[in-house]
Amino acid sequence: MAHTARGLIYIKSFTDVPPELRAPGEAEIEIYANNRYVEVEVQGPYSVIDPGESVSWTVRWYLRKLPPDIVPFPGNAELLSFAAGVVRPSSSAKAAQLTRPTPHSLDDLTKEERAVLRDSLLGGVVDQVMPKRCV
Repeated sequence: MAHTARGLIYIKSFTDVPPELRAPGEAEIEIYANNRYVEVEVQGPYSVIDPGESVSWTVRWYLRKLPPDIVPFPGNAELLSFAAGVVRPSSSAKAAQLTRPTPHSLDDLTKEERAVLRDSLLGGVVDQVMPKRCV
């Protein structure tokens, strides 16, 4: 799942949840909208969590600059290929990413990058693991 704005792309990557593992009456991606905002939520597998137990489901978040020759529009094959390369980079791209600093808080992002996150209304930074825990 991705959002583009101001020359940047924000991607959420997660393992597909088949219909039989989704919460009753829910979808893998939920969209809530009103006249003030839109919230896009991804949901992991539905399961019973006993007291003291925990489960985790990984969602990776990426924020990257778009190459200037890629025009963002729905279904653009170049845009889809670029996003896929971010999520599943080649071995040489992986090595390059290891040398690039990764922001760990909003303070580490540029003003433009924070604006894209704010505008996308999806929040967050990169490579977060979102645990579900029973209290």
